Amino acid sequence: MNKESEDSKGLRVSWASKIQEKLQRVWLIELDFPKQIISRQSVFLVVLLVLIILSSLAVVYSAHYSRGLFHELKLAKQQRDSLETEWGQLLLEQSALSAHTRVEQVAIKHLNLSLPEAENIKLVMSHGR
Repeated sequence: MNKESEDSKGLRVSWASKIQEKLQRVWLIELDFPKQIISRQSVFLVVLLVLIILSSLAVVYSAHYSRGLFHELKLAKQQRDSLETEWGQLLLEQSALSAHTRVEQVAIKHLNLSLPEAENIKLVMSHGR
């Protein structure tokens, strides 16, 4: 019985060691599995993908912002042109209203002023300069 018990004991030990080896292989595979999925190359590719997406969003934002600024510039140029036109019209009106003949006509018609006679005109001389 001694020999049988040693043989059965040896079978149990070999069977237990085989199970233990299989369990270790399974656990090692499970422990290595995430390492295989998350490798340096995978992390690098994910980082590159995120950077590409961020870069494309920045390009879209930049294009949208520049279009908005271009629209504002166009409106400002239109406003400048209309103000320049109005300024030119005001200059013409000012020159027409300030012409000597016009001032003389308004003074005679509305204020009942007249040109002084030659004997009523006195010349004043300045001393010093």
